[in-house]
Amino acid sequence: MIKIRFAVQFVAVLAFTLACFSFAQAQACRTWVSGVGDDLNPCSRTAPCKTFAGAFSKTAAGGEIDTLDSGGYGTLTISKSITIDGNGTIASVLATGTTGFTINVAATDTVILRHLSISGACATSINGINWINAGGTVILEDLEIEKFGNNLVKANLTGSGNLYINDLRGQNSAGLVIDNDAGIYMKTTSGTLRAQIDNVHLQNNVIGINAEDNTQVTVTNSEISGNGGGNTIGVRVAPDGATPATMTLERVTISHNSQGVRTTQAGGAVATFLSNCNINNATNAGSNAGAGVTVTSFSNNTFAKNTADHAGPYTPVLQQ
Repeated sequence: MIKIRFAVQFVAVLAFTLACFSFAQAQACRTWVSGVGDDLNPCSRTAPCKTFAGAFSKTAAGGEIDTLDSGGYGTLTISKSITIDGNGTIASVLATGTTGFTINVAATDTVILRHLSISGACATSINGINWINAGGTVILEDLEIEKFGNNLVKANLTGSGNLYINDLRGQNSAGLVIDNDAGIYMKTTSGTLRAQIDNVHLQNNVIGINAEDNTQVTVTNSEISGNGGGNTIGVRVAPDGATPATMTLERVTISHNSQGVRTTQAGGAVATFLSNCNINNATNAGSNAGAGVTVTSFSNNTFAKNTADHAGPYTPVLQQ
């Protein structure tokens, strides 16, 4: 009886140990991917996975996925706090007829995407990054995004969120202005979406940056240029409903668009502030409309080679 009892206890302890080991393997704080990896691996440094999706399921919330070498690591839906870092490699995602990264996390979560190249297939894909639902915090650093049919970066939320973008190079969102497609699109139906955008270079997008309902956006040290024809817009601040929006542009060059900065409203208070900006080669450098619109332009701005420098509400302000 003693031997049987011991055997049963041993088996129970062994099963518990193996279960814990299996859980630990599945939920590492740091995982790795490689172009020659295998998603059946534990995603360790010596036995890496093949794709971001394979590593994501084995990475604990708040953990990090790193790349060991250059490769194509596949699209991913993100449902928890995570950091994905391709530092030192050419870590790419090719989205064929779909979205590169879909972010659908809780309001308390933080997602960081860093040192990545995200490409659509001949502009037939949807969004490079699509952030939806509750909100949270999304940090995008050192990204290249191109060839998507809708938006390069889209934040369409139902709650408050924080968006931080540093060092983004993007081109070719191939949609139409009436669809509000953009290099960077931002909106939330509840709360406030706050965005700080620095050192972005957006070329050949129908709209460079599009801020709609309940947004507070600051753009610094950036360059936005259209395709030189059609109804293109450099920066658009235009809530769909009676909601507020604020845009601050500091040291931003906006060139070769039909409209440089477009500020309109549908019942809410909408404000745009321009400082140290250069707006050139536009039909209208500033195109503003609506009783609730305020456009403030400091005297350090430069307007050159535009058919008209501004139309609609516009307040020039001398430097203090």
